[in-house]
Amino acid sequence: MARTPWLILLALLPATALASPWTLGKARGVVGVSSDVGLADREYLISGEFQKFPLRGRFFGANLRAGVRYGITNRLEIGGRLTLAHVSYEADEIFLGEPVTPAVGDLTGEGQLVDSLVSLDRRATGLGDVDLHVRFKITPLDLWQFSAAPELQLKIPTGYAQPQGTFADDGTNADDVTLGDGQFDATLRMHAGVIPHPRFFARGDIGYRLRLFGPGQQVVGGLRLGGKIGPFLIPYAGSDFEHTFTEGKVVGVSLTTTTPDKPARDFRASDLVATEYRLDRTALRPTAGLIFSFEKYELELAYAVTAWGRNVAQVHSIKLGAALKW
Repeated sequence: MARTPWLILLALLPATALASPWTLGKARGVVGVSSDVGLADREYLISGEFQKFPLRGRFFGANLRAGVRYGITNRLEIGGRLTLAHVSYEADEIFLGEPVTPAVGDLTGEGQLVDSLVSLDRRATGLGDVDLHVRFKITPLDLWQFSAAPELQLKIPTGYAQPQGTFADDGTNADDVTLGDGQFDATLRMHAGVIPHPRFFARGDIGYRLRLFGPGQQVVGGLRLGGKIGPFLIPYAGSDFEHTFTEGKVVGVSLTTTTPDKPARDFRASDLVATEYRLDRTALRPTAGLIFSFEKYELELAYAVTAWGRNVAQVHSIKLGAALKW
């Protein structure tokens, strides 16, 4: 074949993807920028029940991510990613006080009504998590058809408050929409990939996520299948997952309801159920995308959805990304 293994890999493998069993090679690198937006109006409760957000709740999230990968040697690669995030949650206001029927000309009733209105709207904008990784290829360098590489990844929160549930310890409303979980994680993964034909690839990973200072421990993984069509188009599909298999500590109290469809005008305090809140979560996220791969740069368009989980919203997200290769 006239094409070298490096050029085959460069054309086939999404460089914008953080996880890859193929290290970049000495002095080779990728700088990428991506933006994604996510919408949700349904959630998977920590019990596993799937329901709408109550009170016509709507979640919106937007992220701007910048990342770099660099090959120290032909086997050793390092990289990192920084995120700027905006999240918001909006829902109808509810009245949790006693019904007020003011007399004609009596304005005190209106004041009481305003004081008893509760808004669940939340917003947060700022620096999100920082991800760092080091990856080492363990298969022979000349074996380009198959590659395996262990990786250590660190997720570092950047100073925002850890979620505390719907109510803080003093009983006041707390901001339960945050830029992350305020949690330091260390993940050890094994990546593996195969190129059965110069125009097709498959890669997967499996790992253990050590979540320090309280949350339950997780097993994580992912799978991608794709191929090249024509000179530059690479469609792909796959899924990522994370599963919490131990129970973490309680960080607060969250309010749920068994009547999520009840309108705000009929909603009362008796419709709320206080539950213990943990940072444990489980999620399965299928994804599909297109990569336009050229000699020096790539463009990516992708869609993902949280298809199943616990303690997560059913987020539908669209991603646009670009990467420069050298």
